[in-house]
Amino acid sequence: MIRTLLLTGAAIAAYTLQQSHSLLPLLSLLALLSLWVVSEVGQFYRDLPDANTDANADEQEYHHDF
Repeated sequence: MIRTLLLTGAAIAAYTLQQSHSLLPLLSLLALLSLWVVSEVGQFYRDLPDANTDANADEQEYHHDF
């Protein structure tokens, strides 16, 4: 939901930038897009599996298949 709001705000800021050519819409656009990128990166890291579980411990041992 927050990502949708950030992208909607960025679209409004981009439209305002086209209409007025001032600095404030540009700064708003950059800030909203930066927050969106941070949100996406945070979601990516939340979706990663936990590396400290016992189920993953066996898979992370060093072994060679020759």
